[in-house]
Amino acid sequence: MPASVVRPGTRSGAPQLGPAATSRRQAIQKRPAQNRKGTRPQAFAAGSRPLPTNKLTAEDEHGPGTLERLNLPRPAIVETNADTGEPCLVQRNGRQLRVASVQNQWRIDDEWWREPISRHYYLLDLAGSALLTVFHDLITNTWWEQRA
Repeated sequence: MPASVVRPGTRSGAPQLGPAATSRRQAIQKRPAQNRKGTRPQAFAAGSRPLPTNKLTAEDEHGPGTLERLNLPRPAIVETNADTGEPCLVQRNGRQLRVASVQNQWRIDDEWWREPISRHYYLLDLAGSALLTVFHDLITNTWWEQRA
């Protein structure tokens, strides 16, 4: 086919495909938008997105239900060293456990554009060889236990 001739529905300079490819393209174009790969069934205004929700729902063989979030932090009672600010004593299940050492520590500052998160995490080696992750919420000045 000469280079100056362009089939209807194709771009100039695009490779010319055989009848099988043309019929496949036509079949894809005839599908409803929600079934086409790479398209969104719901249109949003330019620059907007749907807001995320905190509600988690699911449907299984038992019908609609609610999903439970896993690994949620629990409030903790932590005593800190006056000099370093590191945890030295943790109260769990009514018992006070001494911190043998701080194995690791890290800080997370995130989501400043929504609801800010500012936490200082500690991986603690408790006396009795148990590891525990706690964090200090620097915004609310509270301590939390995070299970592994």
